[in-house]
Amino acid sequence: MILATPETIPGNIPFNHTMPTAAQLALFHQHPVFTGPPAWDFARVDGGYTGSTDMILRWAACKWGIDENVARAQAWTESKWIQGGPRPGQGMGDKRFTLAQCVQGGFTALWNYDCPNCCWTSWGILQTKVYYEWGTWPMIKDSTAFNADYRYADQRACMNGDYGSYFASRAKQPNSYAADIASGDLERILWGCIGMHYSGSWYDNHALGYISEVKRYLARKPWLRQ
Repeated sequence: MILATPETIPGNIPFNHTMPTAAQLALFHQHPVFTGPPAWDFARVDGGYTGSTDMILRWAACKWGIDENVARAQAWTESKWIQGGPRPGQGMGDKRFTLAQCVQGGFTALWNYDCPNCCWTSWGILQTKVYYEWGTWPMIKDSTAFNADYRYADQRACMNGDYGSYFASRAKQPNSYAADIASGDLERILWGCIGMHYSGSWYDNHALGYISEVKRYLARKPWLRQ
């Protein structure tokens, strides 16, 4: 049971009370990820929860076995807990200006969406990069619960070792993902997977900078001062 907490981000309210439709979920579950872990890792992703922003983050963290304060800190790092909003730039990130950076195969929905001759490639409270995870569209922008549910399903897949084939590719060498998974060092695995969400790599310089930022917010807990 998730104890009720008040809403501190009023602009999130419509997104916090939106859940994906059955039709949207059926399409998503056919192809939940572009590359990496198997589709069954996301079979339980449904965004089936409503509540305050804090409650949603705690729900997703509990569902996937992630420390709720890590989820809070990562969401703060990514968006300051903003899922979306009425003004341009709210809930969107990673602006790009070419078709090659905005269109993925037959997925063209990002191009010109709230962005003339450009696109936003990352969306929502945890800034999932829809350019790669196009099966999440449009639920990732419309539903805070789906956004958090998907992010921590992916985190769990990573921590379970299901990104082995991804990190085994020549483009991702050298790395220590397989060795770290085999070691059972849960702290290193947790933070490696947090960093991978940002950089797509395992403890590279970009991931290390991002991990440090999330840890700073984890220590300071700025969401308590809203």
